[in-house]
Amino acid sequence: MSETALNPPLSPWVRVFTGAALIVLIAGPLLLFAPQVIVPRWPWAIAPFNARFLGAVYCAELGALAVLFLDNRWSPGRASFVVAFVFTFVVTIASLIHLPAFVGARRIALWFVLYVGYAALSGGALLLYRQLPKVSALAVSDRFRSTLQVAGAVMTLYGVALFVAPGIAAGFWPWAIDAMHGQIYSAVFLAPGLGTLLLGRSAAREECLVGGVFNAGLGFFALVGFALAQAQTGRANLASPATWAWLLIFAVLLAIGIAMIRASRAKS
Repeated sequence: MSETALNPPLSPWVRVFTGAALIVLIAGPLLLFAPQVIVPRWPWAIAPFNARFLGAVYCAELGALAVLFLDNRWSPGRASFVVAFVFTFVVTIASLIHLPAFVGARRIALWFVLYVGYAALSGGALLLYRQLPKVSALAVSDRFRSTLQVAGAVMTLYGVALFVAPGIAAGFWPWAIDAMHGQIYSAVFLAPGLGTLLLGRSAAREECLVGGVFNAGLGFFALVGFALAQAQTGRANLASPATWAWLLIFAVLLAIGIAMIRASRAKS
């Protein structure tokens, strides 16, 4: 059977919407590297560490969506849609819970149009293409598969904890996390956690690549964002074991992402 039959192309409209999302995600590099440009226009008050961290998250999403944009097929679409739906849905719910913290009618409207709209699009794509069979799984070792499943389970559980009890779950972070940011950040762990669990069971080459790009990007850019925010404010306690535990988490994510990218590029 041909590759096209095994891994069919998606509608050109998927590429159009993915391209539109990439344009919106330009906010990521701005938040990370030039927060003074976009923070005054953000729909809620956002401090330096939160701005850089959100920028890191959006940069990771930018890389993962770029893979889908360039390769508009069911794989990597299957994994991308799951992660995108969970992320946008959870952020939407957290935003509604903390709606009083938002400012500016136009900013609020744009925020919810983007998040509700993309949740609907990614969820709709999953429903539309749900009958397509899984693409042939990439051959990986049992150890690698188990590592992905453990990492995915830990990320998912931590995401749930951040949403349910943000004050406790984020108590060790290098900067103060209020309930709103804790619940928004829960999506940062829930979405890739569920995606990594999915890929740990069975991942096609392209799905492993998109998952690796996101995890590696999140780990790398979170560390970069921390360094930039610390240089800007000097507020994180570098002598605290909790700070180093936080840094270790994202270093591990970076390593897992790199391993997934390498696995996706390995010859069969």
